[in-house]
Amino acid sequence: MLYRPRRSCTRTRSEHPRDPTQHPAQAPGGRRRRRDGRRHPHRGRPRPGRTPGLHHPRARRRLVRRQPGPSPAAHRPVRQLQPLPARPQKARRRLRLGQHRRQERRRRRHHVLAPAQRQDPPARRLEDHQPLPHPRRRTGPHHRLRPPRPPRHPLPTGTPEGAACADELGAVYGTSATRTGAAAFAGWDRRTIEPAYAWLPQLLQGWTPGQVRGFAAAARTENLAAPIGARQQVGTGSVTGWVRYYDQQRDLVKNLQRAGFDVWISSASPQPVVEVWARGVGVGADHVIGIRNTTRDGKLTTHLQGCGSVADGADTMITYVDGKRCWINKEVFGVRGPAAEKVQPAARRQVFAAGDSDTDVTFLRDATALRLVVNRNKNELMCRAYDNSDGKWIVNPMFIEPKKQKTTPYPCSTTGYTGHDGTPAPVRRADTSVIPDQADTVF
Repeated sequence: MLYRPRRSCTRTRSEHPRDPTQHPAQAPGGRRRRRDGRRHPHRGRPRPGRTPGLHHPRARRRLVRRQPGPSPAAHRPVRQLQPLPARPQKARRRLRLGQHRRQERRRRRHHVLAPAQRQDPPARRLEDHQPLPHPRRRTGPHHRLRPPRPPRHPLPTGTPEGAACADELGAVYGTSATRTGAAAFAGWDRRTIEPAYAWLPQLLQGWTPGQVRGFAAAARTENLAAPIGARQQVGTGSVTGWVRYYDQQRDLVKNLQRAGFDVWISSASPQPVVEVWARGVGVGADHVIGIRNTTRDGKLTTHLQGCGSVADGADTMITYVDGKRCWINKEVFGVRGPAAEKVQPAARRQVFAAGDSDTDVTFLRDATALRLVVNRNKNELMCRAYDNSDGKWIVNPMFIEPKKQKTTPYPCSTTGYTGHDGTPAPVRRADTSVIPDQADTVF
């Protein structure tokens, strides 16, 4: 609130002497002015007990934000006082926020060093300014923030000492068992998650998505440049050390996009890795659906995002078989909640789908117009493709190093289907009739 003194306590403008030396803050014209010459907001005499000009908000900021250089106080008499002793380090009672600021101003105002002893402080950076304690925030030694923990070291899989570790990781990811043959996972739904696939992004805990994309980009560059048939050592064994894009795949994506189709990629690989590889066929990161970790402070955690009726952190639903249907309904068509796990009306389903694995069966069946299958000898996928009950399935061999023809029929009528609990069963059509065994004719 603006303080305005009564008329009887001040003189009129004509009664004021025009001598500006009567008061340091008094300027010609009968009105109090600040040290910089501008008019002060308070007319008449200064408030009792206050130094003129120091009670204004801008004057307060000048005390704190004074730039380095000769101080104006060095040109006027200053009391010869000794420097203040260091403040005691013992705990003080908590004060209100305003009291801290007032005490600091009093300390600067009344304890002034001699001109010879005055030293202007260096310019302070933003990080040098520490905020005052909050009046309701505990600041004792037992309530201080803990120092950050040092980052954990990566697994030594790239060193000779870590070869055994690399072998164990490879065995668990490739066979879902340890090198001794013990099962690595148990009790999962075979239609919504593959534990080894979900375990891979969990190993990325602590890295940021950008860092993982960097790893994937480096591996992509190295393997694309390697000659066909190259091998690379991992642990004590060797694995495939080269990779190629299908030229036919690139042409298909390009022509679909030109025709106005909205092309997406869904994969049971970590989301940052799929984003890097999708760029090679002209699909952006915003049209990629992979296995997605939850994040904390911008870093990946060991938990996975959920879909449908599965909450984040439950780690039971990834882009795998029926899980791909859920994630496509959620991300592409905006279906939320348990409804995303169910078959949608034809107007809210993809018109075309392509895949090469049993993990793609469900979202291929959801396509309304055409379904392309690349033959990699997968039982359930090839049973449905060769059966072609609705005339919308087409089969093509692999474009690079295609699989050889399967000498025995696919076991469609007996064990071609894997149930939720892992039990093998016959592959059935939409009308529940059993698909007979199918011969491998496209290879």
